[in-house]
Amino acid sequence: MDILLNVILPVFLAAGAAALVQPILNLDERVLSRVTFYIFSPALAFHALATSRVGGGEFAQIAAVEIGVTLILWAIGEIVVRALQLEDGTRGAFLVGLVLMNTANYGFPVNQFAFGEAGLARAVLYYIVSTLLRSSLCIYLVARSRQSVGGALRSVITVPVLYTAVAGLIVNLTGLRVPDFILRATDILGQGSVPALIMVLGIQLYRVAKSAVQGARDHWHLPALAALVAGRLLLSPLLAWLLSLAFGVSGITRDVVILESAMPAAVMTLVLTMEYDADTEFAALSVFVTTIASLLTVTVILNLLM
Repeated sequence: MDILLNVILPVFLAAGAAALVQPILNLDERVLSRVTFYIFSPALAFHALATSRVGGGEFAQIAAVEIGVTLILWAIGEIVVRALQLEDGTRGAFLVGLVLMNTANYGFPVNQFAFGEAGLARAVLYYIVSTLLRSSLCIYLVARSRQSVGGALRSVITVPVLYTAVAGLIVNLTGLRVPDFILRATDILGQGSVPALIMVLGIQLYRVAKSAVQGARDHWHLPALAALVAGRLLLSPLLAWLLSLAFGVSGITRDVVILESAMPAAVMTLVLTMEYDADTEFAALSVFVTTIASLLTVTVILNLLM
């Protein structure tokens, strides 16, 4: 009940506020998403990585499991999109929603609540890898739906968050000192990322609800949505558990890796689909449904781990 009241409910109340005012204010979610994509998220990535306490051995273990889970889900996802014959825009949204989990604004508080500060510290390590994957593989997957392979790869190398994440990781691992005014500036900008993402989510959820009222449910791709929910909430933590056994990950590190892998689709999925003109309606629906369903799945997984 504490997780519901203190973690999930505030997010949904904030998103609901954006959805409530959308018919009146007609907010431009594309502007919000672009500001997040090019300013807030790069600042958040740099500050989080530059100030995190990274342990080399644990970081390698966490990275190995997370990359393994991502690659396996990607391979399975490619089979699913071909079997369901999804259109390019929906294909990109499906693959990104499948491999990109909400490791920060959902994963951080859940891990802190379950495992204390030690859990939060390891969740930050997981987020480091997630940031790099989001800035490379996920952008490639969603951009590929509207561009050639070459164009998608060019999109990856022009994304600012990739470079700020690498810079933050270099600072962290080498111990370089960053001036306080830079850290404070990136902290201020980074704090804008979560509320902006939640507003984008609320606006998009309003559009999903409106389309449902208008009878557009045939565009929801329900078989793909069911596959995404199962893959994101059930298969992903199972793969994390199996790979943890294979790589010798144990104790609280294993528990955090499994729990982070069980997180719902990230709100950043919406930003990526907007930026690269993919299926934003399916992306919004996948974030909403996986988040609601995670109330049950995350609770069950926590009971198994604790």
